[in-house]
Amino acid sequence: MTTLAADLPWYARRRVPLAVLALLWNAVGALDFTMTQTRNASYLADFPPEMMAYIDSLPGWVHAAWGVGTWGGLAGAVLMLIGLRAAVWPYAASLVASALVFVQNHLLTQPPAGLGGTGAMLFSLLIVVLAGVQWVWARRGASAGWLR
Repeated sequence: MTTLAADLPWYARRRVPLAVLALLWNAVGALDFTMTQTRNASYLADFPPEMMAYIDSLPGWVHAAWGVGTWGGLAGAVLMLIGLRAAVWPYAASLVASALVFVQNHLLTQPPAGLGGTGAMLFSLLIVVLAGVQWVWARRGASAGWLR
């Protein structure tokens, strides 16, 4: 039985443009992670010293989770772009890792004054929500068969 494009939900019919948006979003996160971890001087030039001290004080598992969150999201977006159901797993890893980083950075510790606050918490929450949306999107595609 062949599924017609008109029979697919809107997010399946728009998989490619949505995957490109997801790819761009996750690429920015992967770039931020990579530039921060490699201590790229020009990228970090505007970071206050307190921010770098805070990042350096985070446990190793937070850095690892941050990497899994960003690079998992990027891998999931690439797999979604080419239409593979394998996107579910990196998106799942990205969601779990992003949630762990959120809990550590906003519930278990306090960033230095001036670096945290409501805006930073809401942006971090947005990251977790978008990771969850991408995971659900991939799961639906895998279970409905519009991802191969």
